[in-house]
Formats: sequence, structure tokens, C-alpha cells
Amino acid sequence: MRFGLLGLSVALTWFLVVSTGVSLLAAAIAALATRRWTAKHGTRPAGWLALRLMPSVAAGAFLTIAFGPAYLLFEPRNGTEPLRAPLVMAALAGGLLIALAARRVLSAGRQLASLERDWRARATPSPTSTPALPVFIVDCPGPVATLVGVLRPRLYLSRAVVEALGPEEQAAVLAHETAHMRRRDNLARWIMLATPDLYAATRFGIQTAEQWAAAAERLADEEAVAGRPRMAVALASALVTVARLMPPAPRIPLPTSGLDDGGILAERVRRLLGEPAHPRRHVYAWVSAVTIAALAVGVTVASGALPLHREVHDLTEWLVRLAW
Repeated sequence: MRFGLLGLSVALTWFLVVSTGVSLLAAAIAALATRRWTAKHGTRPAGWLALRLMPSVAAGAFLTIAFGPAYLLFEPRNGTEPLRAPLVMAALAGGLLIALAARRVLSAGRQLASLERDWRARATPSPTSTPALPVFIVDCPGPVATLVGVLRPRLYLSRAVVEALGPEEQAAVLAHETAHMRRRDNLARWIMLATPDLYAATRFGIQTAEQWAAAAERLADEEAVAGRPRMAVALASALVTVARLMPPAPRIPLPTSGLDDGGILAERVRRLLGEPAHPRRHVYAWVSAVTIAALAVGVTVASGALPLHREVHDLTEWLVRLAW
């Protein structure tokens, strides 16, 4: 019992320490990237996603690869070290980060389920539906152009939006949302929502998420247009038309993809009406997080597992004594 409680307490403390330290590093990178990286790599959302996930992925990799094996290998099962108040407080702080992330996910899930139930009650299937992406026309007062879901994505368009758009504009909107669906952007939104770190609450963390959304919109535009000038004009027209229907209100932070989630409408319209952009070979959003974890595994193996685990256990003992 004591072995398990101590291990859990120290694990949560390490999660707090590592995620907070890496959050500071991510904030420094974000401050530099926002000024210098956006213009050059603005159409690469995977880079921004990797930066956003870096604190939680680093902390999780450390616990899985370094702390966990070190604790099981070297911590005595019959030790007598007590759980001191500072260690318990640090563990509670780490647990609070995880609990708040779980609360965000549950709250977003409930809000989204309620919103979709309301839409489905007023929806009729659209003739533009495809087997991969069902489209529903919703009779509701406000404008809606929203892609919902990850495993079974659905696109909801309000009747006001459908009636305001011509056939080519509707095709452009469908191509844009299909690009979001192919790249699993809603999955990336869920993952960012679920990351339990302090970085999410900082100015730089918020900016990183916004830069990811803007980059995702740029890339979806490029894939929808696919170098076709006529499609570019239709999509630009649809963006302006839908924006005029939208009331000036803040967007509810739900893990869905809308037509203008990046907050860069004017820039996107200028890009679409300028030289036609050709779609780049994209990297799926989740690859960045997997790459970070793979690098952590590689570093651990290259360092020699047992010596590293001994060092981690000695460092853990120092951390516990420091908490006393």
C-alpha cells in the first residue's frame, strides 16, 4: 500500500515538474516561432501541434520510460519513508492538472452532444452528402458550417448558409471541410483539449493553439483549391458570404472544424485570390506527437537503460528529500 501510494505521489510530482519545465521551454519557442516561423511555415499545422503537445508528451514519456522502470527496479517494497505534506501537495497539484484536462474533455463532450442533438432534430440530409462525409441541412436561426466527429464525421450546414451560397461555393465549402476530415483536424482538437499541462493556460499556449488553427485553415484551403483558380474564387466568395452572416460573437471552444476557425479571414481571401496555391504534401497531425515519444525512447535506449534508471531513481530520492 505504502509502495503504491508513494509511487503515485512521486509520479504526479514528476509530471508536474517535467511538464512545467517543458512548458517554459515551449513558451520560449512559441515566442520565437510566432515572430519568425509563421510566415515561412504557416501552412504546417503539425509543427504547431507538436509544440502544443510537447509539455504533456515529454512528461508522459519521462514517467513511462525513465521514472516507472527506475521506481520498480530500485525502490524497496518495504521502505519506511513517510508521505510528507510538501510531497502530497505537489502530487495533488499534478493530479489537479490531469483532473482539469478531464473536466475540459467531458464538458466539451456534453456541450457538443447537446448541440448536435438540437441540430439533428432540425436537420434533413443534403443531396451533396457522400459516403465518407454525410451532410445535413439544419433549420436554425444562426449560420452553421461545422464539421463534427472523428470516427464518423458529419457536416452541418444551416439553411441560411446553403441559401446564401451558389452551387460552386457550396462545392468549395464541401471540399474545404473534406480536407479537414482527411487530416483528422477534429482529432487534433480533442488531443489539445485533453493535454494536462500549465502551457494551455498561458498566453503562449493559447497563441500556439491559435496558430495551429490558422495553419490548419490555410492547408485546408490549399487542398480544397488544388491549384484550380475557379475553385479558389468560389471558396473566397463563400468565406466572405458566410462571414457576413456570422454575428460578432466569440467562438465556443469545441473540438469541431468550422469554415473560419483560424481568425485569419482576410489573409485567406487574399491568398485565394492571389496566385493559386498548390497543395503540399502534408503530415498528419498526430505524427508529431508520436515522433517526440519515439525520440524519447531512442534517447533512453541509446543512453543505456539500467544506468539511466539508477540515475533517475537517485534523482527521485533527492526530490523526495527536498519535499520533506
